Amino acid sequence: MKTLLYPADFGIVTSAISEYAAKLASDVNAKMVLVSTGGRSKMAHAVYTQPGRNKNRDSLDKLHDLLTTYYHIPCAADELISSGNVYKKLSLLADKYDILLIGMKPGIEGQTNNLTDIDYSKLIHEALVPIFLIPDKIEYKRIHQLVYAYDHKQEPNPPLLTLYWLADWFNAEVKFLSVLPTNISLKERTRLNLSHQFVEHEWNSTRKVSFETIINDDVTSALEGYLQLNEGDQNEVMVLSVNHSTVSERHWQKGVLKRLLKNALNPYIIIHR
Repeated sequence: MKTLLYPADFGIVTSAISEYAAKLASDVNAKMVLVSTGGRSKMAHAVYTQPGRNKNRDSLDKLHDLLTTYYHIPCAADELISSGNVYKKLSLLADKYDILLIGMKPGIEGQTNNLTDIDYSKLIHEALVPIFLIPDKIEYKRIHQLVYAYDHKQEPNPPLLTLYWLADWFNAEVKFLSVLPTNISLKERTRLNLSHQFVEHEWNSTRKVSFETIINDDVTSALEGYLQLNEGDQNEVMVLSVNHSTVSERHWQKGVLKRLLKNALNPYIIIHR
């Protein structure tokens, strides 16, 4: 069965994200697994004590009962994560499941408002499973298309196996979205066309694949503009990949990825290559 891991601290965005996660799990026939990460700031320390753990477990059980009763989805609760390097413990725990869903409240670059002592950069670096980042005020809509934003120069061989899997998991089409500079050379255009041909030839999924190219010198602005243009159609989710083995990919994460997440009004899926 498909599994979705959802960490909650019962803070500012838990209710909204819980509803989104439950509807998503229902649509894709997935089991939702809850894990508590404790509270934030002054409340976080209280979770380290036994009374605090008991209170947190009670909150987790109530959320579990609500989801199973109201949304009728398979649901379970995993261990409590409340101390130490929470992002490392969470990333290790997430390896047992298919997707890690994180609620976020935009406005603080690289940081969340619903997880104790975690920032996106560290979690993205540690977790190997796809991370589904959900803004707190977004309305859930069934996902019809995954938009994979990629740099064909850095990715001559895109992570097709992962994209097949995501397409099947969400029962969605996949669009490859490229951003090219205004002074793009004929050689680069040819390289992009070859990349598209490679994807079409190797695409081994029943889900439809398509391509779109944006001409813009600023990658982040281009992707944000694309999302704003398609804001009315929130059936799309943008997929971004990271690879920490090269300097250029680390720059992508620190630059483009952080800028996108800082003011995110749309969901993103982060995958590793």
